[in-house]
Amino acid sequence: MIALNYTREQMLAEISASGNMLSVCSNDPTDPLFASLDEARLVIRGQTPDNLLPLLNRALAKRFANTPSDQLIRDLIYPLKKGLGNAYKWGNRKDPARQITVEVVATNTGTVVAISDEGDGFDVQGILHRFNGNEHYFTHGGSGFVYFNRTKSIISYAHGGRTLLIRFLCSQASGTALMAREDSALGLAGDEEFMKSFLAAELAWFQENKATLASCRIDMPEQQFEDRPEIKYVLGYRKAESEAVGQFILAGRLSPEHAAAGEFSVAGQLYMQLLEGKTGIHIPPPVAVFKHPSLVLFNFNPAMGLQEYLQNQFDFQEVAKVIHMVANSLRAWHQCMIVMKDDDGLEDVLAEHRSEGEMVLAKLAQASPRLAERAQQLYDHLSARLATLRSYERVPIHGALEWRSILYDDGRFYFYRFDKCRYSHPGFDLGGFLADLLRFYVLRKKADPDFYYAGRKVFLEAYFANAPAAWQEDLPFFMIDALLRRLPQVFEQAGKKWEAGVDALLRQCEQAL
Repeated sequence: MIALNYTREQMLAEISASGNMLSVCSNDPTDPLFASLDEARLVIRGQTPDNLLPLLNRALAKRFANTPSDQLIRDLIYPLKKGLGNAYKWGNRKDPARQITVEVVATNTGTVVAISDEGDGFDVQGILHRFNGNEHYFTHGGSGFVYFNRTKSIISYAHGGRTLLIRFLCSQASGTALMAREDSALGLAGDEEFMKSFLAAELAWFQENKATLASCRIDMPEQQFEDRPEIKYVLGYRKAESEAVGQFILAGRLSPEHAAAGEFSVAGQLYMQLLEGKTGIHIPPPVAVFKHPSLVLFNFNPAMGLQEYLQNQFDFQEVAKVIHMVANSLRAWHQCMIVMKDDDGLEDVLAEHRSEGEMVLAKLAQASPRLAERAQQLYDHLSARLATLRSYERVPIHGALEWRSILYDDGRFYFYRFDKCRYSHPGFDLGGFLADLLRFYVLRKKADPDFYYAGRKVFLEAYFANAPAAWQEDLPFFMIDALLRRLPQVFEQAGKKWEAGVDALLRQCEQAL
């Protein structure tokens, strides 16, 4: 979070840095002493983030090797990346004559990073005031401030905005505290006192382990789905004849009663059939489902989504490993024997998707009739081509697969959000994954199309295991369907650049034809 009252001295005190060590400095990020000493200080300089970030990533990964990698990426590496980018682009204005200086002070408790540019600085207090007041606060993208305010690390500034300070602790709290308005919107599921009593009585774990629920804190995960609110329950407990307080975290999903029951059933069956994560991607164990509040609970504390994880992976071999795991796991999922009520043909699913698209088409028509007409033509093409699709076998599918439904926690990947599971065409899942692969590596500002084409090849070879199905030729159909389902995200989240984002997405659909 952003806390401008924090000074560098306060941050150093919180990581227990001694005054003596500040007089000792290394300029070599590869020095093994930086990783091994109880206290270490590193100062390096460079012109661009590309000069500095890989060196700092490796040094910090070695220094904090015992810290969960998801926490390290989320609360240190990614703020560092944002800070370096801001210093280069907006501080130094990409002037090759100016340098970025990075100081890292590390102890066994954590680290303080100072990123300094040679620019003119900016009005930090004024920007933060407008940000907190939901006013227009940014000149450029504004994403840095948003992320800094979400991270568990403390973010501050010095030297008139020319120095960004990051205080990272090895042991961080998880989640974002529930705001009063969110508490009200969630009903009983957001009432900490009610949920403490409710979970103490309803969760069999407490009786089975002779434990008492001592506390219940409710946090909101940063990523939310519009129609299915998600919650984290941080539960503190004491076992019989012990004063020590243990803790575990449950992930909750609010859904209509029938959807919650179905999600719990499907997740339980998948968990049993894909137990031990034999295919690489795990299923979070479902714990309980309730009617009032209508809630599904999982023993799960996800740290980030697949996209956030891959943003920090620059070696294709590492990316390929993840893609290969997803493909193998999807194939195993599609081969499972699962009991589900929903058994939908292509026509039913596409009609559902088309219905979802009608609202965004209406908004798009008001904002840009030209783009709306192109989108309409693509929807019409899908309808016309439906009768020409090759034969297939209905299998259990995720039904709404996207990268936001593949989460990372403590060194493992998990499939999540099972409320759209059904028996239908496997192409919907493959199209969903490949659509986000394309968006990430082709449509993103810092895209690398080579990663997309190589990743697509890895994915298809792993899924079909060198035995292609006839319907593989229809994958462009399912990618177009999936890309069109992403239109609301692009239209509503791209800000002033929404038109370029929608145009690029539609162009990819048209090329897929």
